Amino acid sequence: MFWNHLNRWATNNPEPHTDRKGIEMELKKMEMYGYDASMLNQVQSALCDAYDIRNSSDFKEIEHLPKDNEGTEFTLKDCIDDIVDTLERVETVIETVMEEEHGKK
Repeated sequence: MFWNHLNRWATNNPEPHTDRKGIEMELKKMEMYGYDASMLNQVQSALCDAYDIRNSSDFKEIEHLPKDNEGTEFTLKDCIDDIVDTLERVETVIETVMEEEHGKK
């Protein structure tokens, strides 16, 4: 449910969905529906999965391949690195917002 909600928000937002203000607004909306540490847990779980993929020996064998067959110069490693970077930024924003919110109460 969290990811569906975040995907809907990201799809309707032309700006990058990893900016602090955007995620902060989204977290405040989600808080109304009872989302809390489970959001952070889901992001951290996805991040661990991305780390596992990136560090696997199977992935190391194919990481240099292009991400598609359309002549792109971007590799599968570029993609997983971008995924990890994005999830790390989202994790940091969520942790910061949660710490600030719990500090106010």
